[in-house]
Amino acid sequence: MNFKPIEEAKKFYTAQMLSKFIYNVHEKQLSKELRLLDDKTRCLTNFELVKTPLNNTFIHIKGCIEFNANERIPIRSLDSLGYKTGGICDIKITYFFKQHDVHTTRLFGKTSNILTGYITFIEPISTRSDYCDRLNLIATIPFSNDNDINHAVYCFSNTPQIKCILLKCKLQYNIPFNSRDKAVEQLNKLYETKHGTPLLYEFMKGFYTDVELDENNNSFAIHHYGIRDIQQSQLISAICSDTLLVTATGAAGTGKTHCIITAVLNGIHHGKTFLIVCPNNKSCDSLLDTLFKWEPYLLPVLLLRSDSDLVTHPDKYDRSERYYFEELLYNFIDTMDDTDKEIVLKYKEYKSSYDTLRERAPTTYTREYLYNLDFSLRQLSIVESMLPGLVMRYCRPKLLVTTTNYILNDIKQEYTTPGIDTIIFEDASQITTSIALLILSKFPNSNVRYLGDWNQLPPPELYDPTLNDYEKTVSMPILKWMNNNKFTHKFELENNHRSHPQIVNFLSTLFYNNSLDAMTLENDYNFENIIFKNVYDSQTEQTSKIHPYYFFNIPHMSNQSTRTSSHDVKEATSIAILLLYLKTAGIEKNRIAIMCLHDAQVRTIQSELDNFLTNYASHLFIEVHANTIQEDLIIQDLRNFSSIGTPDSFQGQDFDYVIISTSTSKETSSEILKEFYELKIRICNSISKAKLGFFILGDCDTLKVNPYWMNIISYMKSKDTIRPFQMSSLREIFHRRLRFDDYFNYFF
Repeated sequence: MNFKPIEEAKKFYTAQMLSKFIYNVHEKQLSKELRLLDDKTRCLTNFELVKTPLNNTFIHIKGCIEFNANERIPIRSLDSLGYKTGGICDIKITYFFKQHDVHTTRLFGKTSNILTGYITFIEPISTRSDYCDRLNLIATIPFSNDNDINHAVYCFSNTPQIKCILLKCKLQYNIPFNSRDKAVEQLNKLYETKHGTPLLYEFMKGFYTDVELDENNNSFAIHHYGIRDIQQSQLISAICSDTLLVTATGAAGTGKTHCIITAVLNGIHHGKTFLIVCPNNKSCDSLLDTLFKWEPYLLPVLLLRSDSDLVTHPDKYDRSERYYFEELLYNFIDTMDDTDKEIVLKYKEYKSSYDTLRERAPTTYTREYLYNLDFSLRQLSIVESMLPGLVMRYCRPKLLVTTTNYILNDIKQEYTTPGIDTIIFEDASQITTSIALLILSKFPNSNVRYLGDWNQLPPPELYDPTLNDYEKTVSMPILKWMNNNKFTHKFELENNHRSHPQIVNFLSTLFYNNSLDAMTLENDYNFENIIFKNVYDSQTEQTSKIHPYYFFNIPHMSNQSTRTSSHDVKEATSIAILLLYLKTAGIEKNRIAIMCLHDAQVRTIQSELDNFLTNYASHLFIEVHANTIQEDLIIQDLRNFSSIGTPDSFQGQDFDYVIISTSTSKETSSEILKEFYELKIRICNSISKAKLGFFILGDCDTLKVNPYWMNIISYMKSKDTIRPFQMSSLREIFHRRLRFDDYFNYFF
């Protein structure tokens, strides 16, 4: 996206005006999500309790939702309706009892039968093109202070008496302030801190200050963890310093995450505290994967994640808040005063009592047993509310990792009160200005670091047509404004240490104004059994360069799925064939990702891949029976292939090989090309995740209508890397024939 400086006429007249428009943006976003959310209470049919270990702290309810044929619900709209993995839902269990039975009211004297659950699995079933007829799902009810999962367990122990289970989707988050006045009050406090000058300088009309840029250098020596260039070294020192504002921009592979982790490890060693804020849980997990790969036993890390997010993004490294409560706090018992020691011991006692009651549940639940459960749960909840303060007092985590949504909606005051030395906004090009300022208002005395890439996906709020100019200003990425701020120490990372040199040149030429330099060597890469094109290098007049990418031209009709999205069955089958060739060439499936530029194509590829493998396996069995053991293993392995999604679903990840599905043809509407493909950053985002090579599939003639695709196709044509998708091309590239190639003749 082309970001321009704020015009003076569009700046805010007062700080209060800025605060009010920040509140307006969040109010509009909430209203928009509420309008899209399915407001109907749905009946869950064919329900059953999915068994879990007895001592588990959650239960699973499996069932099916039937949609009315007249509703015409597109499959791709299920996410916005609330039917998505991690989505929050209200669950109400109603059941039959004799009139005046004591169990007709909610157990334990609570006023409602409604429990809070999280959708952990969805499977849309469709018999009408792209519309969803029914939805198989699993909803999880975790232990929490507000839930009583014992009530649900009791109901399921009396399953014949259950009348029905009702489910209704809920919004996951709310506006962080109760009113506009509260937002103004909170943000005004931020403007009075050291952050006030750079913020008001950037956003207020006619704001003048004679304050100069601070230059507080780092006061300790930096230990470099495999540091690779001077740009990274300078950025690491700046992150560790006491400078108020630091920004860094760089393409994927230039070492932004490397610099963050190196700086954090150095800072922790010298007693500094850090908060890393990511736009989503995938970014958090990617960062933690790298951190614990370097330092597997790093203890002072606290992962802050909601119950619903822990269901879909589990705590892999035992650093969540609950793990601190149940395990780590007990390690500090000898250092605590008597009062705090008693709290921890009571928590252990009540947790053990509650677990024991769960494990020793009678065959038939009795009223006495249920009330014992309730009493134990109440004790446990009261004591647990005291534990966050003890975590900060005794465990003293030096690094907190979380998402923007968690800080705005769920973070406990005990985690914000001590203050944080440095806040690092990871992928700051995806974090809006309004969200960043609201987060800063909770940590007004912290130094701030913004790191990101201009050619990564921007915040979706930017595309809300209801926003006025002022609201769009605070919906812009915070990195955009702070990177141009005169009070900021600005860094640009231009050396790519990850991808093949010719992929770096490809990205540099087409997306980064020739600013990227490849720090990798062609001899460092082994392409196994794939033959990529050698192109004569006119500059050296000697060396032939390997260009590890191909564009497979597929000129045929696609199926338009929705107004702004399309899917292509034949292209999906082509990808299945290409995936089979890659697998037989020795490329493991975890090294490959399929990235779809349209949401509708994701499900099409998933479906066609399964159909193709089933048919191919049947063909092999009929033709050669037992002589296909190797092919059978390959087919079975590919059946579990899960790395299929849109570019934003692979946040923070990279792969050796990337397959990019455009799902366009001569039949693709001009509206789709206009509204979607002008976002060249989606294309760049997909290609930049490839380390060794990539393959693009689509219709060249159609794509050339768009100027960005025209540049890409012209560049690849100059390198002679455009091929028709046919058997001769695949045999040339992979230097092999699959067993019974004649099976593919019908396709080609």
